[in-house]
Amino acid sequence: MRARLIDMPTIKPIDTEAVLAAARETGFIVTVEEHSIHGGLGAAVAEIVVQNHPVPMKMIAFPDEFVPAGTSAELFAHYGITGPAIAEAVKELLRSSAPGRAGGFARTELVVPRRRLLCPRCGPKLERLSGFPLGDE
Repeated sequence: MRARLIDMPTIKPIDTEAVLAAARETGFIVTVEEHSIHGGLGAAVAEIVVQNHPVPMKMIAFPDEFVPAGTSAELFAHYGITGPAIAEAVKELLRSSAPGRAGGFARTELVVPRRRLLCPRCGPKLERLSGFPLGDE
């Protein structure tokens, strides 16, 4: 499995062309954010995708509930925003959305808001957060 990372520094304005190119070129999109699943990056990306080029999509974020107190690492582990959990969510999306895909190969987009997930406390290594190598493509 290979993944392309799109760093979204802002939700508004959002880079509509980058989202649409990702949908066209890969056929799958996964958003990851340290924010509520409602009204965040995933919702903005989903709005663009559903109206212009529908593809299977997974949003990884905090659910719509009271978030307990804890360190960033504790909260990420609790809500599945860890490298292994993200990798498993991507694999599940690929399994459920493309059962006959040639050779099992697929490309997936990881759309990550820089100001939320890539803060200095979270660590600079995207590969460590994602759980699998990320190319520059």
